[in-house]
Amino acid sequence: MLSGSLGVTSQNLTVIDVRQFTEDVIDGVPDPSLVDDVPAVRSTAGLRFAWAASRPVGVTLLLEGSYGETPRRDKAESWEYGMGGSVDFDAGAAWNVPIGIALAYRQTSLPVVTTTDNGNVSETVLRLAYNGKPDFLIALDVMGVLDRENLEADSVWAGGAAFSLRYYF
Repeated sequence: MLSGSLGVTSQNLTVIDVRQFTEDVIDGVPDPSLVDDVPAVRSTAGLRFAWAASRPVGVTLLLEGSYGETPRRDKAESWEYGMGGSVDFDAGAAWNVPIGIALAYRQTSLPVVTTTDNGNVSETVLRLAYNGKPDFLIALDVMGVLDRENLEADSVWAGGAAFSLRYYF
């Protein structure tokens, strides 16, 4: 299955930049600010490809392009990309156990973790889910930002978890 998507997002980002604040104080910039609220509007277009390799195994691929404002006020609009893939296994289809497992990887050039606008962010997600009902899902997602390929900033290692309940109707 192949699908396309178009989207526009508008969000406010809160940027805390101690280094820039210190430089502004040293340079005598009037009203230096440690915290900056930055509005950002971006448009996105993407393609997604899904393939059922077998009854219990599925593969999904993603390719996106994005244009819009960056989290840095001193930078103009930018073009960014995102690509990724996931593999999932449905133990219900294989062994009659209502558990699903998915492993996903995504790489994006959009600065999500730092405000420096070069280098890519690599993210992974491991999902464990109860999928015994076709219209109900209980899932635990364990997420990690593996690395930021950036010579101007230290690599960022971050992680988190999310618990979700979804009902489809």
